[in-house]
Amino acid sequence: TGRTVGIYVEFKAPAWHATQGRDLGAALLTALNAHGYRRAGDPIYVQCFEAEALERLRTELGTELKLVQLLSTGAEYAALVTPEGLRRVATYAQGIGPSLGQIITAGADHGPVVTPLVRDAHAAGLVVHPYTVRADALPKEIKDPAALLALLIEEAAVDGFFTDQTDLGVRAVAAADR
Repeated sequence: TGRTVGIYVEFKAPAWHATQGRDLGAALLTALNAHGYRRAGDPIYVQCFEAEALERLRTELGTELKLVQLLSTGAEYAALVTPEGLRRVATYAQGIGPSLGQIITAGADHGPVVTPLVRDAHAAGLVVHPYTVRADALPKEIKDPAALLALLIEEAAVDGFFTDQTDLGVRAVAAADR
């Protein structure tokens, strides 16, 4: 079509693959390089929940591609969501991918409250792309997907987001641009 296509790859379970004798990181970079994804400015993000795997892509395998540290609410991620942890993430990645619940929680009045995570990540120089906006799986504090997206875009100031319903995302971005 003559248009540039960007991709967002999730690098899944590299530690498990290593136990099976597979170097998933090297294989991933070989495949991406074969299709022209090599440099920091290329239209691609590679994301993973495993910090060690992302650090290896950056340091040992020498990729310049944009990397995103996926985050969850598990105890193993607690240190990464602190200002110090986010500064550490910024040494090997360009962004974080937190769950929605790490950005929006219930306030004392049970209404939605934006956490400082996005602000802290931006202060560390990271972009923030939370997952996953779905009309049928909204945070309990929010009743309308449009309200969730407005909160994410306007108040939390995320840089992007994942959604399974792109029509909602397109409408939210258009509304924010008005």
